[in-house]
Amino acid sequence: MKKQDELSVRICGIGGQGIVLAGNVLAEALLRDHGYATNSASYGPEVRGTSVRSDVLASQEWIAYPRAERPDFVIALAQKVYNAGLADFGKETVVIYDPVLVHPAAQCPARHIAVKASEACLKKFGDNADANLVMLGALSSLGVVETAGLEAAAAERIHAGGEVRKAIALGRELATQN
Repeated sequence: MKKQDELSVRICGIGGQGIVLAGNVLAEALLRDHGYATNSASYGPEVRGTSVRSDVLASQEWIAYPRAERPDFVIALAQKVYNAGLADFGKETVVIYDPVLVHPAAQCPARHIAVKASEACLKKFGDNADANLVMLGALSSLGVVETAGLEAAAAERIHAGGEVRKAIALGRELATQN
């Protein structure tokens, strides 16, 4: 049974989308707020284009198992990884997805929020390399993680503070449009 103060987020995509990096950034930001946080990443055997999943858990107490069995939130950046996780998504789950890359399953009971991260990144930055940070910004707009802590954790790992803040702000803006 899940404790009230626990939070779980699954970030899923394909190799090359910065899924593990996004999980590390989120875990570090949540650690500041919750006291305990973990990130458990898994990926397929392919050299390129492999399925990647990062489960981030945060709690006020020690975390015994580092996987999100029924995630509270999901960031979905690839259809095949979204599809693979459908059985884990409940009616309490909130899925933030990029509609250019993912089409929600009709039978999925989760609440879905479309955030056009890759398209917005192309327009604003010239490529979609920061789509993972845009999605983390969208997640922060839901009150899951403090924006300042997220920005600090991302800037420490990526060493591009101004760009990090812009990408996270873009995600917050896109999420509030829904």
